[in-house]
Amino acid sequence: MIYTSAAEKALSLLKAPTASDRQTVAGVSDLVNGCDRCVAKALRTPRDISRTMPLAALLGTAFHALAERRIKRDPSSLATEVKVTAGTVGGVAVKGTADLVDLENGEVLDWKVLSKRKIKAFRTAYAVTEDGAFFDDDFIGAQLMAYYLQVQVYAAAVNDRCPDMIHTASLLLVPRDATRETIDDIVQIEFPYDPEVRSTVMARAQDLLAYEGNPDDLRSSPYCWTCNNSVRIPDKKNEEKEEESWGSRTS
Repeated sequence: MIYTSAAEKALSLLKAPTASDRQTVAGVSDLVNGCDRCVAKALRTPRDISRTMPLAALLGTAFHALAERRIKRDPSSLATEVKVTAGTVGGVAVKGTADLVDLENGEVLDWKVLSKRKIKAFRTAYAVTEDGAFFDDDFIGAQLMAYYLQVQVYAAAVNDRCPDMIHTASLLLVPRDATRETIDDIVQIEFPYDPEVRSTVMARAQDLLAYEGNPDDLRSSPYCWTCNNSVRIPDKKNEEKEEESWGSRTS
């Protein structure tokens, strides 16, 4: 598309990377991927920061910035955009950002900006019992489980600083295709804090880093968008999958 000079300036500024975009080493969001092959590659290969951010992800970043600015107006409110270190893998620190931390109520929360259809599906894709959290064996369940692992790792990292303060890990699901919805329609999914989750995530990452073979020989998750679309014939169904997958990458 041909733009005016003013529009080109505006769009070029939108492409400027955030601190998260400039991160080249694997972070928490990379390690919770259910695909062994992709995690191994993320641990070995510097992240490509030259790639233009998809618009769905940009909308998520914009919402995070707005939420952070508004919440910070009240100095006694939640801590927002809290930088954490989950641990180390191969001697390299694994970092992430907890969107919201409430030490008074013992909760860590993570914003996710998604389609209304996905949010609706998430609400029935898991069950929490005395034996732990269980997720549906499908694309939706796999993605929700990755978010669950991510916020649990953040909660553990916060507890490193403030021992035994966190007992709840939550997702706040924001519909990006909202029309009549308001802030009161944002959906929360709460999970009891599980201190074992981080240990499992980090041990898996360490094992995958130690793997001496070709990462392409490792197991690929049947629900991995990257692996399933590495050789891709464009069609309507695949385009829909791509839009949903990129829209989830907002942290």
